[in-house]
Amino acid sequence: MTIGAEIIDAAHRIPVEHIINGRGIKLRGKIERLGPCPICGGTDRFSINTKKQLFNCRGCRKGGDVIALVQFLDGCDFREACAILTGETPSHSVERQAVECVSGIGDYERQQHDKAQRLWRGSKAAAGTPVENYLHWRLNGNAGQCRRR
Repeated sequence: MTIGAEIIDAAHRIPVEHIINGRGIKLRGKIERLGPCPICGGTDRFSINTKKQLFNCRGCRKGGDVIALVQFLDGCDFREACAILTGETPSHSVERQAVECVSGIGDYERQQHDKAQRLWRGSKAAAGTPVENYLHWRLNGNAGQCRRR
């Protein structure tokens, strides 16, 4: 199933700053706006250019137009990004929307889920750290021996 040129054109007419502002992403500057990446969290890695209508994250090594921005932020494909921008509902996302509606996932829960995913992707192995020592101690049944003084 192909997506119509009129839908793609309508999606491209949405300014990148509307997407950023609508999602509560705080950036500083006027034309070249920059700040922390909403995906990787890197400070001053993420930017949008309101004149060129482009975004870029140096940490994630992603960039592009407003459609690519929605793909980047939502982890969706091209068709779904166009649908999000234009308010259309693509046929393959109807099932996901129904599941979200039934399970009661709201904006807060979605934000918390996204935050957890960012933290998980940015995590490091525990080997050779105090975390490894603590987990080893806990797994050996020593948790009951810890007392408050």
